[in-house]
Amino acid sequence: MCLDNLKRLPTEIRDIEFNKKFAETNYVTAYWAPYMFFPGTGIQNIVHQFKYKNKFRVAQAMGTLTGNLFISEAVSFKADNIIPVPLFRTKRVQRGYNQSEYIAKGLRETLGIPVLNSALKRIRNTRTQTGLDIDERKQNMDGAFRIKNIEAISGKNIILVDDVVTTGATINECAKMLKESGAGDVFVISFALTGLGQAT
Repeated sequence: MCLDNLKRLPTEIRDIEFNKKFAETNYVTAYWAPYMFFPGTGIQNIVHQFKYKNKFRVAQAMGTLTGNLFISEAVSFKADNIIPVPLFRTKRVQRGYNQSEYIAKGLRETLGIPVLNSALKRIRNTRTQTGLDIDERKQNMDGAFRIKNIEAISGKNIILVDDVVTTGATINECAKMLKESGAGDVFVISFALTGLGQAT
């Protein structure tokens, strides 16, 4: 795959999207992603490889790439742990892995921050977010997660990791649970950012 042709996410767009998706709830301290997701592009091909074609190593490689680009932009999130957005157990069994965990592994390699895979759990098998509008996505995620290990996140700054952020509904629900359980700052890193209606 040719990474040089992938569409980078401009800083000004990232800032605008942060304000649209996360500023109102105030659960997320800062957000960063290196790429924009557009249908029919190399980014979509990469995402489909690690989400639907069992290419979990691609997710880890993209996590490493994301970490290197994060460092190259001189961005600094003062975090104690990385937590990937969890899958529901049946979805994880069906896919065989959680792609966000592999992205988190790649980030760990570059950022040197430990990964906590068991602190946050998805407790409800939500329907796919594809095709839902903003309000439907929020309702779909309501109560979908719980904290399994409060001691591990209490007072800690967290980097929450997902593959692609669309409306931010999933991230906001995860960040809400972390904050309500005593976490400090919750930062978010994803491989790509998309817009509503651009299915991943």
